[in-house]
Amino acid sequence: MKEIVEFGLWVYKYATDFCLNAANLMGIDYVTFGSIFFGGVMNGVILILIILNVMVSRKKRRMKELSHSSTS
Repeated sequence: MKEIVEFGLWVYKYATDFCLNAANLMGIDYVTFGSIFFGGVMNGVILILIILNVMVSRKKRRMKELSHSSTS
């Protein structure tokens, strides 16, 4: 359990440092960068992953149906 907490803290520190450095490079404050990155970019990534998951699930279902129909 201790390792999980330590990993979580490391991820939090890394994400905070990333946001601060990226915001400084772009010349904006880190709150604005965080809103853009986590509010826009990450939601887009999540949406794309959901769409890919649905596509793969449908393909697996079709392949399973084809394999069952060809063996029958």
